[in-house]
Amino acid sequence: MSRTLLITACLVAGCVTGEQPDSGQPTDTDPNPSVDSGFPAVITGAGVVTCAAPEARATSRFELRNAPVMPLADGDDDDALPDALLHGGGLVAADFNGDGRTDVFLPSEAARQFYVQDAIGDFTDVASTALGPIDLTMGVGGSAADIDGDTDLDLLVTRFDRPLKLLQNDGVGHFTDVTDAAGLGARSAKWQSSSWGDFDGDGDLDLIVGAYGPTPADAFEPILPPGDPKAFYLNDGDGTFTDRSDLLPPWVQEAYTFMTAWYDLDGDSYPELLFANDFANWRSSVILWNRGGATFELGDAGCNGFLPGLFAMGLAIGDLNGDRRPDGILTSYKDIAVLKSQDNTNPGCPTEPILWVDAAAVSGIGVCAEVDTCGENQQSYGWGAELADLDNDADLDAIVGYGWWSTYEFNHIDQPDSFYLNNGDGVSFTDASSDPTWGLADRAATRGILAADVNHDGWLDLLKRDLLGPTLLRIAHCGSESWVEFTLGMPPPNTHAIGARIEVTVGDITQSRWIESGSRSMYVGGPPEAHFGLGTAEQISTIEVHWPDGEVSRFFDQAGRQHFTITR
Repeated sequence: MSRTLLITACLVAGCVTGEQPDSGQPTDTDPNPSVDSGFPAVITGAGVVTCAAPEARATSRFELRNAPVMPLADGDDDDALPDALLHGGGLVAADFNGDGRTDVFLPSEAARQFYVQDAIGDFTDVASTALGPIDLTMGVGGSAADIDGDTDLDLLVTRFDRPLKLLQNDGVGHFTDVTDAAGLGARSAKWQSSSWGDFDGDGDLDLIVGAYGPTPADAFEPILPPGDPKAFYLNDGDGTFTDRSDLLPPWVQEAYTFMTAWYDLDGDSYPELLFANDFANWRSSVILWNRGGATFELGDAGCNGFLPGLFAMGLAIGDLNGDRRPDGILTSYKDIAVLKSQDNTNPGCPTEPILWVDAAAVSGIGVCAEVDTCGENQQSYGWGAELADLDNDADLDAIVGYGWWSTYEFNHIDQPDSFYLNNGDGVSFTDASSDPTWGLADRAATRGILAADVNHDGWLDLLKRDLLGPTLLRIAHCGSESWVEFTLGMPPPNTHAIGARIEVTVGDITQSRWIESGSRSMYVGGPPEAHFGLGTAEQISTIEVHWPDGEVSRFFDQAGRQHFTITR
């Protein structure tokens, strides 16, 4: 479409393009600068949404909806899993059938569940019709991405000691197994996480899959059996993938990887790969720097601070201090890290521009690790984590899931999850785990956690997997605070703009979010959306979209309390 036709269409539709005059706001403070090309884009709001009952929050922040809406992992009490292991702990939530509502896929050891949400917020399991006879046994987790450029979201399922499964969506939420045709079903492994990003800048989405390995009898031995090899697939753009796992260094291939994630850390539009690895004494967590979409370079933890001593498990990513760079939380065994990003000024590290510093000691986020001192609040294994604005006050709160692992603890030890409210200073949090108005300290074998606006009222809801009980769905009661949510659209093949960064500025505060697929929490794939709390603000001064290829679109003076779609 030409620029003239684009603007004419927007005038008719009442939308706004990114071709507006510059607001005069400085942009050279961006640590990852991109040239503002004035690239044509359209922003369309769905209309202001007003909270129906803000007074409901006086007694409880959430309405808990579980069985029979989200039943046990294998259907009923008789089928509950006997052990809490590494499979059955994930979930994928997205609009798979194109009706504008969030659906939920739950993998498991034996069963599989696929829940479609109706207009009144109820869920119906349609796995038999949506998934047909596809074998998804020993399912671990998954991710949602448009792998064929037709705008609907397809489904990648990781499995434990089984081949991967790639399921192609027909547009209305019915899936066909295209694993073998795509070239992804050649081998089995103890697959864990999956995440999508455009490694080589050709516009389509490439796939990284993490894998674990044989569980060692003594996890603290300096030499362990190598973990299962990881898989890296380049998208060929025609429905097939080429296995380029040879690009992954031996360090990564021998690691016990729980989480993988794509984020552009140096602003060159080629996303880096983050690996959260268990057993740091063997092969610690690492960053692979993307060198122009051609090769990976193994990062130096001494330069980038990506916490080489932590037995990493889950990963939460978000900008905590407004510097437009990703900060993070890494969960672990009896430990947790809060990684704050900053410029790397070490002259000995010229190729690694970002440095993470562990701020857990000053953040107020921690682990009550020893049963002798913590009693019933003892926490051993940290799993999925999220950074999300659950109270819409314009900063990111933190939720961390804990749960026993039967391989290493043969007695069932209930471990409460943790929840922390951001104090708004970019540094510290207040522990609200025991606050009954939040009610988030679940005592379960938690694994994957997802914060997403399931009912599209502008307030983030929570989904948690429990290996031994019902999947927990908490629907938030809306309040008086303002908010804004975004979905992005691009021409094929990356139709949901995976890898984009969205910035929202109100006054002198800028918040950043990333559009990602599978790059957070644990075993979890969320919808390709971005949510921002705005506090008391009702107007957004500037919206910036940094598209995956480095182009930038800007919009000004937009009202809050809306779901926006920005289409390039």
